[in-house]
Amino acid sequence: MNLHTSPISGVDCFKDKYIATAGYDNKVILWDSKNKKAIASGEHNHLANACKFSECGNFLVSASSDYSAMVWKIPSMEKIATLLGHTDDIEMAAINNSNTCIATASRDHSINLYDMDGNYLSKLSGHNADVISISWLNDESLISSSDDGTVRVWNISNGSHSIYNFESIETDTIALVNENLFFAGNDNGDIITINNNITYTRAHQSGIKRLYYNKDGNILISTSYDRKLKVWKLNEENILELYRESEFPSIIWPRSISMSNKNVIVFSTFGSSYATFKIETNEWNTSNIVKTFGINSVIESNNQLFHIGDAGEFYQDGQFIKSMHSLCNFIVKTEFFILTGGQLGEVYNAISGDIIYKHHSPLNCATFIKGNEYNLIAVGAYTGEAILLKEKDNHISILEILKIHSNAIKGICNNGNYLFSASANKEIALSDYTQFKTIQKISNAHDKIINACIHLKDNLFITIGRDLKYKIWDGINLLSSHLTQQKNSLKCIAKSSNNETIAIGSYSGEIQIYNIINNELIRKYNPTKYGISSLTFRDSSNTFIASSYDGNLYEIKQ
Repeated sequence: MNLHTSPISGVDCFKDKYIATAGYDNKVILWDSKNKKAIASGEHNHLANACKFSECGNFLVSASSDYSAMVWKIPSMEKIATLLGHTDDIEMAAINNSNTCIATASRDHSINLYDMDGNYLSKLSGHNADVISISWLNDESLISSSDDGTVRVWNISNGSHSIYNFESIETDTIALVNENLFFAGNDNGDIITINNNITYTRAHQSGIKRLYYNKDGNILISTSYDRKLKVWKLNEENILELYRESEFPSIIWPRSISMSNKNVIVFSTFGSSYATFKIETNEWNTSNIVKTFGINSVIESNNQLFHIGDAGEFYQDGQFIKSMHSLCNFIVKTEFFILTGGQLGEVYNAISGDIIYKHHSPLNCATFIKGNEYNLIAVGAYTGEAILLKEKDNHISILEILKIHSNAIKGICNNGNYLFSASANKEIALSDYTQFKTIQKISNAHDKIINACIHLKDNLFITIGRDLKYKIWDGINLLSSHLTQQKNSLKCIAKSSNNETIAIGSYSGEIQIYNIINNELIRKYNPTKYGISSLTFRDSSNTFIASSYDGNLYEIKQ
């Protein structure tokens, strides 16, 4: 049976006939929505981020981190065109109603236009950050949203556009009612109504990941990393009124939604297939979804290897220990415990599975700080906070929540004196965890999203980003910047115990080893076509250990 083997990042429906899914296993799968059976599939060379049917249902376009979009014939999933020309991940693609033009939204800050044969037509430039969402208003104009905090309406014939500026707050998603009324969702959890006036509706505690408007039911759907689904009705004055609300099951990934009819919402998941929700009965259907076993974190401690991933199953030296029953992103070893956490915003004791703390947004990363009177664990959240947990007398409790960044903390580490953090908004910060305050902050530390950081030694730290660079910092003062030979976004980094070499893993599955003394590339490895999710160093074998979204661990020689 054709199922996804990594989380589903994109979903779309053609009426109640077909459902299409795009996954982190590079696959695009077409399903019969009546019986949830896979009909056919296609594949990208890298993560498939999104998919969208044409209005007629005869075509499907998919967007990928291999910098391409592909056009598929329905229902055979025969590939009829590959759209090239972007220099970074394509987050979304959409076909206009007359099937004459395809628009692609990319993290290279641009929108490209193509004909149905894949021939490049033109570029729409103006956004100064990643373009995340697009939708056609009509055959001559489209609308886009971006991490630059703007929504833009484009005339595709000449590239002219109008701008709605929302104070640089990232805007991930848009939904259209008609050419004169549309909605945007931002990282503050607001739904923004855009018509003759602009109004804000506080909808969620965390950033809004997806909006979807259904004209048959005249309803707007919103999803957020606060793990809430909300269904809104539009009254005669186009004011949003909350109609239904539900908390997501742990398998749901609120990154993408669609509707097969006015009562059924279709969701992307962390599993092998999609899930559904019936609005009128508040009924979730997550049946026949198989866990995926991509690994998101691996660490070495006292010559033992620990790993965890999409299924939330914690392993020690390859032996299953405990299930957290939800996707986990990190592992951190403390003096008395091993902790983990992830999409549900919960910090777990990885051995017992007990919940230690619950946050209002997902958790990305963590670092342990050995103290005199007590120890600290700093956990980085999607909403930019460092959650400071106190470990004393074999007990962990919440100490403080330190707001450092306005966007997700992608990496956090320490040198025994200060916290060093890196954010998705390209920012780094140095914070005093004893005084609960941020001391210094640098904007635009990288050209694109920063994905990870490590402490090298003394006051030296290293960051890596989507700009394919690693940078060495003395505190937050830049010492050197180095362009790697990677072709896809850098995801993770680890150092050797002698602080002389680093390993950098990318979303394309490549690992590169660098001599940090002279910053020379030593060697390259390509153990998998799936992404490298994390790296650690093992002293006993003098090797790096890499985890992958394919569910495997790889030993990498220096």
